Amino acid sequence: TVEDWPDVILLDIYMPVMDGFLFAEKFSAFPESLRSVCRVIMVSSSLDSVDLKRAQINEVVDSLLDKPLNIEKLYQILKPVE
Repeated sequence: TVEDWPDVILLDIYMPVMDGFLFAEKFSAFPESLRSVCRVIMVSSSLDSVDLKRAQINEVVDSLLDKPLNIEKLYQILKPVE
């Protein structure tokens, strides 16, 4: 149910077993009613141009941040639109 879903997922591009882009692909298969309540923010210590472009065109990915995370940038991204 929607109540059981997280508000935000911080998703590393490079993870063992399943990378961030494969996760995003699997995540996109869930119903829009569930996906719409959860923001996906990709993070990576290596922001090469290919990863940046893939993240920018990915419908699931809300933002891409470099590591180490800057808490101010994260707050700015998560701040509600007024």
